Amino acid sequence: MSFESGKSYSGFRLSLQESISELNSLALLFTHEKTGAEVLVMENDDDNKVFSATFKTPPSNDRGVAHILEHSVLCGSRKYPVKEPFLELLKGSLQTFLNAMTFPDKTMYPVASRNKKDFFNLMDVYLDAVFYPNITAETFMQEGWHHELEAPDKDITYKGVVFNEMKGVFSSPESILDRHLSHSLFPKTTYGYESGGDPDAIPELTFDEFKNFHRKFYHPSNSRIFFYGDGDTSEYLDFLNREYLKDFESIEIESAVSAQRRFSKPKRKVISYAVSKDESLENKTFVVVGLKLDKSTNHEHCMALNILSHLLLGTSASPLRKALIDSELGSEVIGGGFDDNRFETMFAVGLKGTEANHEDKILDLVFSTLKSLVDDGIEEDMVKSAVNSVDFKLRESNFGGFPKGIVYNIQALASWLYGSDPFMHLKYDKLMRKIKRKSSEGYFERLIDKYLLNNNHQSIVLAVPKADLAKKKDAKIRKKMKVLKTSMSPEAIDSLVEKTQVLQAAQIKPDSPEALEKLPSLDLTDIRRESERFPTEVKRKSEPEILFHDLFTNKIAYVQIGFDATGVPLDKLQYLPLIGRLVLGMGTRRHSYMEISQLLGIHTGGLRSWHFSSALVNDHRHILSRVFFSGKALMENVDNLFDIWDELIGEYNFDNPKRLIEIIKSAKADMEDSILSSGNHYVLSRLQSYQSPLGRYNELAEGISFYHFVEKLLVRAEKNPDEVAEEFRGVARILLTKEN
Repeated sequence: MSFESGKSYSGFRLSLQESISELNSLALLFTHEKTGAEVLVMENDDDNKVFSATFKTPPSNDRGVAHILEHSVLCGSRKYPVKEPFLELLKGSLQTFLNAMTFPDKTMYPVASRNKKDFFNLMDVYLDAVFYPNITAETFMQEGWHHELEAPDKDITYKGVVFNEMKGVFSSPESILDRHLSHSLFPKTTYGYESGGDPDAIPELTFDEFKNFHRKFYHPSNSRIFFYGDGDTSEYLDFLNREYLKDFESIEIESAVSAQRRFSKPKRKVISYAVSKDESLENKTFVVVGLKLDKSTNHEHCMALNILSHLLLGTSASPLRKALIDSELGSEVIGGGFDDNRFETMFAVGLKGTEANHEDKILDLVFSTLKSLVDDGIEEDMVKSAVNSVDFKLRESNFGGFPKGIVYNIQALASWLYGSDPFMHLKYDKLMRKIKRKSSEGYFERLIDKYLLNNNHQSIVLAVPKADLAKKKDAKIRKKMKVLKTSMSPEAIDSLVEKTQVLQAAQIKPDSPEALEKLPSLDLTDIRRESERFPTEVKRKSEPEILFHDLFTNKIAYVQIGFDATGVPLDKLQYLPLIGRLVLGMGTRRHSYMEISQLLGIHTGGLRSWHFSSALVNDHRHILSRVFFSGKALMENVDNLFDIWDELIGEYNFDNPKRLIEIIKSAKADMEDSILSSGNHYVLSRLQSYQSPLGRYNELAEGISFYHFVEKLLVRAEKNPDEVAEEFRGVARILLTKEN
């Protein structure tokens, strides 16, 4: 069905429409005439349909009300009074995405499915959840926080899903650092507060404030509703109006996000993070500098700074990253570069694994490196590599596990949420051509000069380790709870015990069959019997076997090469997860790793490597081990991709001791971050190592045992890099052969 601007359809007026060739989509912006709710529809042939309801939810304190509400609305609603519809839906849905997300200034409820009935089911459950949730005191206590007392002679404690979640988040030094940096850059705006909730402040949130936040912000007049895919727009509009929006009236909601007034001089902040009493404090400091830049509604600024960020930090050969790593002032670059996830954009860079007395050296190095790029000019190939890399990513639109529609929704919100053109960030062809034309005329040098050198709106944040800080905080809370209990009457204590027991009983009580039956579900007749098959052609059966998949890829070639690693001796197994990093990151006999990085950026979409292990289905004792290399390039550049690949694998060069140490250090730092955030995976790996040969193999290749190997390898490499390089050469000679 075609739509005309200015006309009404099921209570919605079409205010804007535009064909977006880059996404092969027709974008339609509707406004609900009764409530003012805005609906953006992207019509295309993608069968992975996406729906999302987003509300502007700017926090005014650190109590985490937006985050707690995000959890709470998914705990039952008017039509679906089950305790956890979210989890129940996961059991009987064909969803390809089902989640909710709290951002610094918005809360988003996206779903995706390729099945039409399932899609409408998910949309209905989510709309009922956000507009008609069963918000009770018990829900607030469970999802937010509450005092828990299991018996009169026990201690009072804090409990709550979000409270515990944010305690975990605040246990990560990088997470704490990122949050303090953004708060310090935007102190007089909503971004000066923690939308997820600070564990120290969450217990200050009241049930009344919680309810009022929903009443104020979860209204159609404050909503941005999004559809994407091959669905029927008319059907969407009719459903929205008939089932939900017609029952609301338009209201005025004050949810605008203001800009931060510029600093006259840089600011500095020192924070502490917890380490254990026995842990060394050496080289555990984080130093980062952040700068406020422009507005996210400035499209050229955002695209240009994304490219500049990749140029400065995106690869191991990027000049700012290289200068910081080469300085040996820290173990790894942090900060993330350019960030446009707020109304105002920022740039951040720094080092972890350093000392507080290196602060001035790190900052001087950052700004002197940037100044030399402006004074001397940026190499032409470096610029071309960065521009082409970002251009390739935009055209490829490969977002990993995220459906495309959800990513496009987030991109649209970068302008739409703040009252600007919602289609702005979805278009890039014309702007990319403009940037490419100007890139050889000092374009990026001027950006560095304007935004990164002559910019006093800076914040420098240091995170320093403090032994037993966590224990001291816990002791402070225990003392506070003890004082609270002492002040309570016996009747009040008994009442709290009863409340605790009632809440715990409600948490374990199953939903009634009648309530569960109200949740929508699919029948077998709603599901296709035929499974989707992908074309596979065996181009060559003899070794090496070549498989070809003839699929639509938007003229991008994807290539994987796998090497059988079972011939590598068991005592050399732990070199396998690192060998790909060395092959791709140390250069060749013809080109340095910096030159290889630029060639990859100019001619390809990148190369990566990983180690894979499994066991035979019919013989779990037989382990399969492979090292894979994958690459991608536009079809016209496939020859260049294979030429670079041939050089990397056939002419690898491990003779650069400094670079070898950098790669091992980076691998160690990556594992440390992973252990902090995903410690349960490492516990599971160790447990599985006692159960099967594959479990033992994986523990050596990717578990805590591997981390200890990397620790020792780094010590060896710093003492005798030639010896370590020869170990890797030996593994490469066995692995990287035509026969494998």
